[in-house]
Amino acid sequence: MVRPRFYTLILLLFLIVGGASLFTFFFRKNFSSQRQVLSTLIYNSTSGNAPHDSYKIIKLRSGQDILVEVYLLKAQDSKLISSFLLEKKRDLFYDFKSSVTNMLLANVDDDPEQEVLIPVLGSDLEPAIHVLKFSQDNKQFAIF
Repeated sequence: MVRPRFYTLILLLFLIVGGASLFTFFFRKNFSSQRQVLSTLIYNSTSGNAPHDSYKIIKLRSGQDILVEVYLLKAQDSKLISSFLLEKKRDLFYDFKSSVTNMLLANVDDDPEQEVLIPVLGSDLEPAIHVLKFSQDNKQFAIF
């Protein structure tokens, strides 16, 4: 005859293992610092005097946030020059000319430089587009 204590121990073991798995899942989802790359784009400045610089723009998820990082590309390495935390927390992509993308280049203000368009969704599922603009004067990016 199996004793009730045995069943109690088995039930307790299942509760501990299940609770630990749920805690681990919750912790990873809400507090993890893992970074997931959502999209990358190479940006070449076109205006001004030569030589023109190249930049790598990365849209990524870090925990619950969406970030955009800008790296200056050099011959043998790259250097982080800007990082922007987006206020909208959900990623969005567009089907643009039969190509799905998370970021795209377009000249929205008819100046010599193209802008980077970054689509996102808010918590109310309202779409928005952030514009990453390059300033040739100070060789910096700004987000609008």
